[in-house]
Amino acid sequence: MAIANDKLDAKAQSIPLFAEFSSKFTKSDTVIANYIAEHVKKVLQMTISDLSLNTGISEITISRFCKKLDLSGFQDLKVNLASSTVQTVDEVELDMGDDTPTLASKIFHNIQTGLSMTDQVLDYQAVDRAANLIANCNRLISFGYGTSGTICRDIGIRFVRFGICTEVVHDPHQQATIADMCELYNTVIVVVSLSGSSVNLIEPVKSAKQNGAKIILITSHKRSPLASLADEVLVGIGPEIRLLAESTVTRFVYLAIVDLLFSKVAIIKNESYHQHIINMRHSLAPLKS
Repeated sequence: MAIANDKLDAKAQSIPLFAEFSSKFTKSDTVIANYIAEHVKKVLQMTISDLSLNTGISEITISRFCKKLDLSGFQDLKVNLASSTVQTVDEVELDMGDDTPTLASKIFHNIQTGLSMTDQVLDYQAVDRAANLIANCNRLISFGYGTSGTICRDIGIRFVRFGICTEVVHDPHQQATIADMCELYNTVIVVVSLSGSSVNLIEPVKSAKQNGAKIILITSHKRSPLASLADEVLVGIGPEIRLLAESTVTRFVYLAIVDLLFSKVAIIKNESYHQHIINMRHSLAPLKS
C-alpha cells in the first residue's frame, strides 16, 4: 500500500498529463500519480479496483483524479499514459552491429509489445460502435498520408468486400471536395493519423463532420485536434524503432486494429458478406492459374 506524500516525484513530473494538472492535486492525487509513474507497465494492465487496492485510495477518488486530468475515466487515463510513456516501456532499440537474428528478435519483440499494449488500452466499446457505423454506411472513405496512407489502402482493398462504396483519398484537394459532398451520402470517413495533428487533415475532417459524415480516427494520441473531431477514436501504440526513422511498430498495430474492425463488420453483415465473398472468388477465378 502506498504511503501518502505531498510531493510529486520526478517520474510523475516527467509525465506531461500529471505535470500539466499537478497544481490541482490533493494529497491523494499525488499518491495516485506517484504510484502510476513508478509502476507504468503494471498499471496499464490494472483495473481501477486493482489500482485502488495497491494505492489504498478509493475508486471514487481515482475516478475524480481522472476527471481532474480532463479525462473520461480510468481507461482513458491508461490510453494517455501509454501514449506519453510508450518509449520507456519494454523498448528494445536496434544497434548498427546487430546480426540478422538479433534484428529479427528485437523487431518482433517491439511489434509484440505494441500489440500487447494496444490490447490493454484499446476501447473495445468504441470498436463496436465504429464497426456499426461502417456496417450501416453507404460510402466508406479513408484519409491519410505517408505511412498512414498504407493503412488507408488496406482499408480500401478489404472493406469493399462488404459491398460498400469504398474510396482511398490522399490528395488534400480531393479530400476537401469530398468533405463538402458528404451531406449527399451516408458517409463514414476513417482517418489514420499517428499524431492526430496533421494540419492537412484537420480542415477536411472538420468540413466533412459539419456536412454529416461520421468520423472514425485511428491514432496514437487521443488528446489531439483530430480526436476532438472524431465520433470514435481507436488508439494503437507501441515502442518505435528510432533507427528506422518511421512508425514501424505502429503500422502493424494499426493493421491489427483494421483487422479487428473488419472482423467485427463481417460478423454484423455475416449473410451478405459471405455472398459477396462467393461472388468475389467467382470473379477472380479466371485471373488465377
